[in-house]
Amino acid sequence: MMKARISAIMKEDKKWDFLAYCGIGIMAEDEAGAEEYVVKKGDTLWKIAEEMLGSSFRYAEIYELNKATIEETAQNKGKEDTGDGYWIFQGTLLRMPEQ
Repeated sequence: MMKARISAIMKEDKKWDFLAYCGIGIMAEDEAGAEEYVVKKGDTLWKIAEEMLGSSFRYAEIYELNKATIEETAQNKGKEDTGDGYWIFQGTLLRMPEQ
């Protein structure tokens, strides 16, 4: 419950960008108990999948679960699209698939 509250506070205050800029990858749980991850500089979906899910081959699951968020963020950064998740940006909050 505490992690969900911290997650909500961080979203409201928009501190994710600051923490990601500092190279701090954040794991939290949303209100439904799903894990979340804040993209930090240098991250790739491949790397996040390896670190968080134990297999880099699960990157496509992360992309599919967060496709709308990833694509919207890319468009806000001036990209036409992300090339199926090739472009991800620090500060983006991603939901993680179940282990």
